[in-house]
Amino acid sequence: MDDIRHTAIARFRAYLERRQFSAHTVANYTLDLRLFFADVPVPLAQISFREVDQFVERQHHHGRAWATINRRLNALKHFFAFCLEQQWVRGNPVKPSHFVRRGHPLPKALPREQVQRLFAQIAHPMDRALFLVILRCGLRVSEVANLKLEQIDWEQQAVQVVQGKGRKDRRVYMSPDAVAIRDFLGHSQIASSERYAKISSQRIKQEYMRTMQKILKQGQV
Repeated sequence: MDDIRHTAIARFRAYLERRQFSAHTVANYTLDLRLFFADVPVPLAQISFREVDQFVERQHHHGRAWATINRRLNALKHFFAFCLEQQWVRGNPVKPSHFVRRGHPLPKALPREQVQRLFAQIAHPMDRALFLVILRCGLRVSEVANLKLEQIDWEQQAVQVVQGKGRKDRRVYMSPDAVAIRDFLGHSQIASSERYAKISSQRIKQEYMRTMQKILKQGQV
């Protein structure tokens, strides 16, 4: 590492200490900067987003976790912001697109035994039908709570899920057992009510929503 970059890192470290960053953060940021510059032959003032791109690619190649990569990018971002204030560089080469977006694990299907225990606790037939739609169609509790008669295509056995302003609607298909909700609707007051009435009416109350969301999230009953 040349003297200019070495001096820049030393001054940045002192800056962090003055700002009362934790000793752990200061040590990690210093190591992250040295790691970055170890493979970058370009002078400090000429470093661009391309060098940062290559750094991220190397981190992925070595199997680094998303949290580690983002921490190192944060170190670089703060470092170059400091260098920009000192007029050692013309811009910050670390861009938002460099940061790794955390992946969300796919939802896991509830085991048959847990589903049976869940439905054993649901007494009302309409509730059972609504929760069956949630499980079989992959709908959110709030989506079923706001589901209207006009959104169900009984002939195609499909549900048009309305997402609201700025979000794309989607169409999902019901399994044969989920279509059984029609039997409950045929014997309810909803069948004779206005076309746009919410199917759930008062059946899914706030406590039902909170309980069901907790059960589906934890996969427990």
